[in-house]
Amino acid sequence: MELNIDWNIGKGDVSFWFDNWCPLGPLYMITTHKVPLPNIKLNEILQNNIWNWNSLTIQPNEDTKSHLLSLGIELENNCYDTANRRLSKSGKFIISSTWNAITQRKDHNPLYKNLWTKNIPFKMSFLLWRAVGNKLYTDKSVTRLGITLTPQCYYCNSTNSRTDLEDTNHIFYQGELARKMWRNFAGPLGIGWKFNNLNMTLLTWWNHKSQNPISRYITKNLPHIICWELWRSRCGNNYEGTRPSMHRTCSNVTSFILQMIKKQFTRLHIGDNWSSLYAACDAQIQQTSNITVRWLRPPAQIVKLNSDGSCSNEQCGGGGIIRNQEGKFIMAYFIPLGEGTSNYAEAEALLFGLKWCVDKDLKMAIGESDSLLIVKCVKREWKPPWNISKQIKEIQKMIEDHNFNINHCFREANRPADSLATLSHRIEGNMIFNIFSDLPNHIKGLVNMDKWGLPTFRIKHTKPSNIIYNPP
Repeated sequence: MELNIDWNIGKGDVSFWFDNWCPLGPLYMITTHKVPLPNIKLNEILQNNIWNWNSLTIQPNEDTKSHLLSLGIELENNCYDTANRRLSKSGKFIISSTWNAITQRKDHNPLYKNLWTKNIPFKMSFLLWRAVGNKLYTDKSVTRLGITLTPQCYYCNSTNSRTDLEDTNHIFYQGELARKMWRNFAGPLGIGWKFNNLNMTLLTWWNHKSQNPISRYITKNLPHIICWELWRSRCGNNYEGTRPSMHRTCSNVTSFILQMIKKQFTRLHIGDNWSSLYAACDAQIQQTSNITVRWLRPPAQIVKLNSDGSCSNEQCGGGGIIRNQEGKFIMAYFIPLGEGTSNYAEAEALLFGLKWCVDKDLKMAIGESDSLLIVKCVKREWKPPWNISKQIKEIQKMIEDHNFNINHCFREANRPADSLATLSHRIEGNMIFNIFSDLPNHIKGLVNMDKWGLPTFRIKHTKPSNIIYNPP
């Protein structure tokens, strides 16, 4: 677990050899010495920000020394060393993430994700869990104990002769009553039902694209109820002699799901039949709001930097563009950053643009990012995640030294930077554009649209006002 702990250097009380305080990892792992290494602190070697290699009885190799010198580490006597856990986003110790790291878990079955829901009674979820795992008491499972049984089905037409013993798939999908039930409820919803087993049927229901929250609620919970009623019909015929009835079973399913929907959506006016549920599932009840968004020009004598990050296939990159008060192009760039997170890409993209402004002596600059987290962390309103704390500190120092200002903007007002960041996945090195005509055509179009003040529209989806989402 030590390899999952990164140290931010303060006083330098960390172990020089054994703690993970530099990009090379714990130094004992790359040394060629076979003798036991002393547990010496970093501040005993780095004194007054000068490396005193003579204090080490065992020396690291020259490549390691050169790398440590290039880091430019400076100790801060007023700050303690802080440990960041890689396994959690906050950098703090979390029992669940640590447990997942040290235990070997079985492959996750996608069916189990939707088996256990807060809205469904436990008995229904438990039955479906046993059915998916083929752990139910059926005729086929009894024969494993050496007991001979005659093939039969407890809710199929008695005139149909069977050659196979009753199993889970026959009870919940392949039997006459089961296929009629799935066809009756799945057909009007536009869900396929002609499959060979229960598992495929469940996945089809739970992966179905719903039109609104009511449809999503039904497709998530109705399979539990159907399977429960099928099991009740099977057991009623087997142990009590109650003849299975398609009408009675469908009525029980409809009544139960209607009660659940009326309890969940208290403002919804709906009838007491299944046809009214179909109509509610097809209704367009999602509400949207539109906001006009424009790129705002900076004040006179000030340039504006727009930056953005992009992540694709675990590879991230950044991009940005700098323009003056007239919206005229000054410089644009996109940089590949390798493996990382979206927050890391956003921070590095902003930092790269600010460094360029410093190098070109642009003292009056405004930075804009569509990442609210980055902006809040730079302004010290939020605590930065541990994996970008170094970049945030460097940005804050540049703001203090050069009087820069960082603001948040909507993604729709950051389109050129967003497109540039996407291009970073196609190259291996940094790309800087100093001439407007060198930009890709689609980015030139976006820059001109911002220059002319053409608006874009931010569409926000909201929960319907006529539906109350009660807590579970």
